[in-house]
Amino acid sequence: MLRELVAQGVKPDIVVGSSVGALNGAYFAGDPTAAGVARLEGIWCGLKRRDVFPVTLRRLVGLLFDSTALVDSHGLRRLIERHLPYRTLEDAAIPMHVAATEVLSGASVKLSSGPAVEAVLASCAIPGSISAGSSRLL
Repeated sequence: MLRELVAQGVKPDIVVGSSVGALNGAYFAGDPTAAGVARLEGIWCGLKRRDVFPVTLRRLVGLLFDSTALVDSHGLRRLIERHLPYRTLEDAAIPMHVAATEVLSGASVKLSSGPAVEAVLASCAIPGSISAGSSRLL
């Protein structure tokens, strides 16, 4: 879809995303060009499960003693940090808004400024499964 939009000359005024849409949207908002879309496709095509969800026997055993999440967010954090072309949401080429859920109340929140990696991680977090790595946002 992004490839076709860019090919037709469509440039959005804003990008909004949640969960995997926040991942794609954040990347696209930073490089809304045909080359950027091609790089995003390359990132997805090159991913392995272990790059994002490094479930290991050690981690599973660790759940019994000291962890609240099945999958740690470090893999996803590294992926985002490695590829996102900006550090704060307000630095994106196109304004980026990330939808997330506040864990305690279940309320939806819109993140439009601040650290981009933290916002995307907050949107991708699945309570009890993936640690978000940021108690400030969740």
